[in-house]
Order: sequence, then C-alpha cells, then structure tokens
Amino acid sequence: MKKYLKFRESYANYIKGMTDKQAGQFIKAISGYAFEGKTFESKDAKVMAAYVYAKTQIDISRQNSYNGKKGYLVMSENKKHYRSEKMDDLGALIGAIAITAAANAESVDSKKSK
Repeated sequence: MKKYLKFRESYANYIKGMTDKQAGQFIKAISGYAFEGKTFESKDAKVMAAYVYAKTQIDISRQNSYNGKKGYLVMSENKKHYRSEKMDDLGALIGAIAITAAANAESVDSKKSK
C-alpha cells in the first residue's frame, strides 16, 4: 500500500511563521511520523505546536480512511448477499417456468394422443 502525506494549507501557514531551521525540523517531524511512526520532541514551542496539530490531522485522516474501508467492506458484502438472493429468486422463477412449460407440453401431447 502506498503511503502519502497530505500537505495541508494550514501546515504551510505554520511554516511561514518559522525560521528555516524550525521549518526543517517541522517537515522532518511530520514526515517521520507519517511514514515511519516516529514521535518528535522539541524544546521549541512553535515547532511543537505545529507538530502536535499536524500529528492530530494525520491521525484523523488515517482513522477516516480506515472507517471508509470498513464501510466499503460492509457495503460490498451486502451487495454480494443481495445478488445471491436475486440469483436464487431468478433460479426459482426459471425453474417454475420450466416446470410449467413441461406440464403444458405433456398436456398438449396427451390431448394429441387421444
């Protein structure tokens, strides 16, 4: 499965108020968390505030993705069940038609032989 990091406009807004060193720390911190699960600690309050916000957004995004996949699996299972019921109904209908046709054919044959 491909991993990716959705870079939000809010991250860019945080970076605008940072020095280059702080911005580099922030980018490395969120990349490390998103791709490797590494946590980050810093004494710099600005970088930590941005990191905590980004970490929360990444976690929410992952949870939403997971929930969407669960919903898809339930929906596809329901579709399979619905299709199998429809096929059962169709099979019963075809069987009833075949029986009726066979009975009609026998009736016609018995009338001809009389």
